[in-house]
Amino acid sequence: MSEAPGQCGRNRLSRRQGLTFLAALLLVTSHFSLAYISDTAPFLSLRAFAAGLESQPFQERALTGWLLRATGRLDSPELEVELHRLLPAMGSAFNETTLVLLVVAWLSMAASVVITRETLMNLTGDALFSSWAAFLVPYMAYFTYILNFGPHFLLPYDLPSLFFFCAGLYLLVIRRPLQLIPLIAIATLNRETSLFLIVFYVVFELSRPGERNKRGAVFAHAAGMLAAWVAMRLVVLHLYGHNPVAGASGIADLKLRQNLGFLVKPQHWPAFASIFGFSLPVVLVCQRWLQPNYLRRGMMVVAMWFVLMLFVGVLIEIRIFGELISYMSVALGVILYRRLSLRDDAAIAA
Repeated sequence: MSEAPGQCGRNRLSRRQGLTFLAALLLVTSHFSLAYISDTAPFLSLRAFAAGLESQPFQERALTGWLLRATGRLDSPELEVELHRLLPAMGSAFNETTLVLLVVAWLSMAASVVITRETLMNLTGDALFSSWAAFLVPYMAYFTYILNFGPHFLLPYDLPSLFFFCAGLYLLVIRRPLQLIPLIAIATLNRETSLFLIVFYVVFELSRPGERNKRGAVFAHAAGMLAAWVAMRLVVLHLYGHNPVAGASGIADLKLRQNLGFLVKPQHWPAFASIFGFSLPVVLVCQRWLQPNYLRRGMMVVAMWFVLMLFVGVLIEIRIFGELISYMSVALGVILYRRLSLRDDAAIAA
């Protein structure tokens, strides 16, 4: 049976739907990136970061710093004047370096949305739903990076890290462990939290039906991923391990007491509730619709992340949960899809 003009199957978009998605992607990503760059100030000295002179642990997250160094030749008074003419709303501090960060932010967010769409497509088979549910990524990112009212600053590796996790989750869902190894290697040059992609891999694979008999293969792949992570960590520590350590950033400077103090203060509760755009309670309550089972088990990794951040993070900096947007946006999207499908089935039966 042929499809009517302008319509499509559930597994692909019509031309009009595809163009609408692309227009929305362009507008939403542009709005997010411009707001992100204009509303947040860099926490680091970007020139020192590009030169490899920033303190630890920030400098070892070097990938974006290398990009800033490579594009340093763009610096010129004429270009800065032109930028201020074209984008006056960005303020007098907008220069060639922040232009590079704007491009990085735009590309990272756009790629995260597109990859999350593909992940949801693999889990639901519904192209139209997946296309719009993928915008849960910028929705959650607004609360994490822009709309928070705690410590409010920009770190150049945050959004690339979100992109790497979105890409990693896609490879986990379609079961491409060998491709995950080079991704983890590159992601580790950006931020050491890429280690959690290995944890997601092990939890996902051991939760799939019949995979318990293939533990050897799972742990062999995990060992390869861990080797890539360790190798890249050794590279950045060799390059920057001699840099001075920022105050209260050493491994011995655990922050449990400070974070427990934050948790009991009511003025911080709205900020904590806004993690993942206020969606965490929804996902926790509706886990029975989070299928397949291995995807639901991913909540174990989310819990592990939260426990670790109690000790090594600063909870009121909710950007420390940013990478988990990759998983939570997919989890909420799948829950919404299952619930809507049940409602449609009930309506048809009636």
